[in-house]
Amino acid sequence: MTARGGRAMRLRGLIRKEFLQILRDPSSIAIAFVLPVALLLLFGYGLSLDVDHVPVAVVVDRPSADSADFTAAFEGSRYFSPRRMAGMGKATEALLEGSVDAIVHLRSDFAARERSRAGAAVQVIVNGVDANNSRLVEGYLDGALSTWLLQRAAAQGLELPVPVGIEHGVWYNPDLRSRNFLVPGLVVVIMTLTGALLTAMVMAREWERGTMEALLVTPVAAGEIMVGKLVPYFVLGIGGMLLSVAMARWLFGVAAEMRARNKAVLLAQGRRETGQRIEREFERLQLLVGRDEGWTDHAMRLFTVGKGGNTPKHSHPWPHINYVVSGCGELLIGDKKHEVKAGSVAYVPDDTEHQFRNLTEDDFVFICIVPSRGEY
Repeated sequence: MTARGGRAMRLRGLIRKEFLQILRDPSSIAIAFVLPVALLLLFGYGLSLDVDHVPVAVVVDRPSADSADFTAAFEGSRYFSPRRMAGMGKATEALLEGSVDAIVHLRSDFAARERSRAGAAVQVIVNGVDANNSRLVEGYLDGALSTWLLQRAAAQGLELPVPVGIEHGVWYNPDLRSRNFLVPGLVVVIMTLTGALLTAMVMAREWERGTMEALLVTPVAAGEIMVGKLVPYFVLGIGGMLLSVAMARWLFGVAAEMRARNKAVLLAQGRRETGQRIEREFERLQLLVGRDEGWTDHAMRLFTVGKGGNTPKHSHPWPHINYVVSGCGELLIGDKKHEVKAGSVAYVPDDTEHQFRNLTEDDFVFICIVPSRGEY
């Protein structure tokens, strides 16, 4: 037998020995498969940076049409769960008890001052015990107030003086779900810890059982021992990683195909002009009517999906209405598929995953009307 053949035979024997040892000792399988599952479930469901349905105490000293219009901005948002309080005493008590995270207070002169040149003041008190949560709640409240001011000005035919207009576009994770950011990082961290535990445990076990000395006196070289130890546990670690990725994709809904479908998922950014076309993979978007045409509340867009194309599967916190101009396609709303063709009208609720798909050789063209905040 040649030296190379003897080395291969010894290596096969060592690898086979390690696989048999893994089957005899279930702790290695537990570390490779059970530990990642437990950690992903713990951190995937237990850790979240999303703020939804924040309990907010709303105190209105003197109810009026203006105050009702203002508080409606909170009642129609999924980010807040407003609770009307009779006075600041009860609201403060609820804040100290932790049953609400913030207080929005409209004074008795809100309606009168809102129509004056000086403007009305809105008192916002945020629970600062959790600094991170308080900053998030404060940001959401500022956003709700700004949206209300813009809608109020548009209804009165006014234009708020905004020196700089900022339009945000998120390429990955457009819904800003913290789980889509956290889970991929958790997979990397968990598999790093799992790999270190597996390799450290196998070497420690050899020394504890006294079998390492027996290996060292055999013709097996040090490099062969290392390879024989690494290969089985590398295969075991890859199995654990595939299980973790499968959980991330199908349990937590993290889109694994984001990078592969890069062009289709990117949100269009930059200046918006009437008639401007935004090219994506299999898809063309044209803004027909928007802010520049005087429609400040909504936007009308024309989508053209080519042969074999589809829009990104996504959801967002606003509804939209669709009218199919030409072609035949399929509309996925949640887990239900609907066939749509020229003349079809469809309504997609807010926070519902949806997707259009072209089923024919011709272009699939449809109109989509969304609130102004969904104009992208």
